Amino acid sequence: MAAQQDKRAHSDDSKVRPGKGNAAADEYQQALNEVNAAVAGRTHARRGAVEPRLAWRLAVWVVLGATVLGIDQVTKALVRAAVLSGWISTTVIPGVLDFTFVMNFGAAFGIGQGFGAASVLIAAVVVAASAAYLIRAPYLSKLECVGLGLVLGGAVGNAIDRIVHGFVTDFIATTFIDFPVFNVADIGIVVGVVLAFAGFAFFSPATKMEREAAEKRRAAANGSAPTSKR
Repeated sequence: MAAQQDKRAHSDDSKVRPGKGNAAADEYQQALNEVNAAVAGRTHARRGAVEPRLAWRLAVWVVLGATVLGIDQVTKALVRAAVLSGWISTTVIPGVLDFTFVMNFGAAFGIGQGFGAASVLIAAVVVAASAAYLIRAPYLSKLECVGLGLVLGGAVGNAIDRIVHGFVTDFIATTFIDFPVFNVADIGIVVGVVLAFAGFAFFSPATKMEREAAEKRRAAANGSAPTSKR
C-alpha cells in the first residue's frame, strides 16, 4: 500500500502545474495565432478583398490624369501660339521664374536628347504598369492612387507632344538655379512619383500588415515554448 501511494504521489508531481511556464506558453501560442491570422488576412485579400474599392481607384486615377493632361496641353498650346506671334521669353518673377520656349527632343527635363521615340514607349509601359497595379493590388493607400493619377497625366501629356509635334514643349524656367526647362507634365510626373512612393512606404495598408506580421514573427522566434520538466 505504501509503495502504491508513493507511486501515485510521484505521478502527481510529474504533472505540469500552472505557473510561469504555462503563462509563457500561452503568450507564445497567442503570438503564433496572431501571425497566422495576419497571413490568413493577406490570403483573403489576394482572393478578392480590395481597399479602397476598385471603382474609386480607377476614378481618381482617370480624373487626376485627365486634369493634369488638360492643363498641360492647354498651356503648351498657348505657348506654341505665342511663339508663332514672335514671343520667346518672359520674366515672371525676376531672379526666380521665367517662361521660355524650348523644344525638347528628349525625355523629361531634357534628359536623353534624341531618344524621344523611346520615351513614348516608356510612357506606354508606365501607364500599363500603373493600371495593372491599381487593378490587381488588394490593398493600396489613397495617396498611391493620387500619385499614379498625376503620373498618368504627365506621361500621356509628353507622349502626345512627341507623337503629334515631334518634340515636347517646355517653357517653365527656374532662374535662381541651373535647372532644365520643364512643363506641367514634368511636374505631374515628379510630384506623382513622390506621392506614390510616400503612400506605399508610409500609408499603405499592405505595407503596414507586412511590417506588423514581421514584428510578430520576430517576437515569436525570440520567444521559446517552455518544456515540461521530467
